[in-house]
Amino acid sequence: MGVGRKGGIVGFGALAFVYAWLGTENPQAGGQHWWSKSLRSSATYGLVRLDSDFDLCPNPAGTYKQTQYASMNLAWSPWPPFDVGLEYMFGHRTVTNSTAVDGSTTGQNHRVQFSMRWILTGSGEK
Repeated sequence: MGVGRKGGIVGFGALAFVYAWLGTENPQAGGQHWWSKSLRSSATYGLVRLDSDFDLCPNPAGTYKQTQYASMNLAWSPWPPFDVGLEYMFGHRTVTNSTAVDGSTTGQNHRVQFSMRWILTGSGEK
């Protein structure tokens, strides 16, 4: 793992960089489980903390300080080229004090997604 650089746009198009710590302090995990030959689930979780001094310019959308994200899904493959699935996603974010959105430094979001996929044959893969 280690330290990575992430960029963010602040002010009037000025590009600034902020450190994102990618190590034991910011875990990310995911996994998949097959319930049967045609039914499977996946789950993910991620946590990212950013440099708390990165709030020099007001940002109407908020400047991230920390974010957490988790998802779980269930996918069914009734026959080989076709998948159908349902996924639940949850996100929570904290922004810096000087970039609070409507007076709040935290926010969360819940989403549900339905998807279908048809894998076309003859795409050149063998």
